[in-house]
Amino acid sequence: IFQVFGRINIMAPQIKLTYFQIEGRAMATRLAFHIGGIEFEDHRMSFAEFGAARGTFPLAQLPLLEVDGKSYTQSSALMRYACALAGLEPEDKLVRLQAQEIAEILAEVQYKIPSHSDEAEKKRLREEYVENKLKKMLGFIDDRIAAAGTAHAVADTVTEADLMLTAMITTLKSGLFDHVDKDITDQYANITRAYKAVLELPAVKAYLDSRAS
Repeated sequence: IFQVFGRINIMAPQIKLTYFQIEGRAMATRLAFHIGGIEFEDHRMSFAEFGAARGTFPLAQLPLLEVDGKSYTQSSALMRYACALAGLEPEDKLVRLQAQEIAEILAEVQYKIPSHSDEAEKKRLREEYVENKLKKMLGFIDDRIAAAGTAHAVADTVTEADLMLTAMITTLKSGLFDHVDKDITDQYANITRAYKAVLELPAVKAYLDSRAS
């Protein structure tokens, strides 16, 4: 904090986000920073670089957010901090609850897709997960978005629900999870509408174009 001509000005925090080259668990946080026009260092590591330095990271995991030199972990917490800085937290507490509900479901959808060292068993587990859990959760979210009747997932502005939705769909469409239809979300009209609304935001377009080039 510094004083200029009798006024108190608050300096913007120095922010560094460290994650892998992929979008994954850092995408929602990255999008929040870009949408909000928040300056940050987007530090990306290869898996080999992380493996060599893993022991130096808190909890030996990524993503990691450094704010004025202090480190913080846990992707949901980092995303919500980014949303707070970017002005993406709904003022209405019930709308905030709705956004957080969807965000938490989406985190579970993405992060709990099963795996197995045996390919046949992995295929069985993932196909079972899609039929018994994934489709049910996507249907629930689609209904929630329809009921909100807003421009974005639960509000007329972007919330963490939209960020997590975009991150989850991006990960699925990348083909990262074999034996899971990468276009499975296309059959859910409201999810698709909310996803495309985020992609059409100028800041998001600019960011994704920069990554594609």
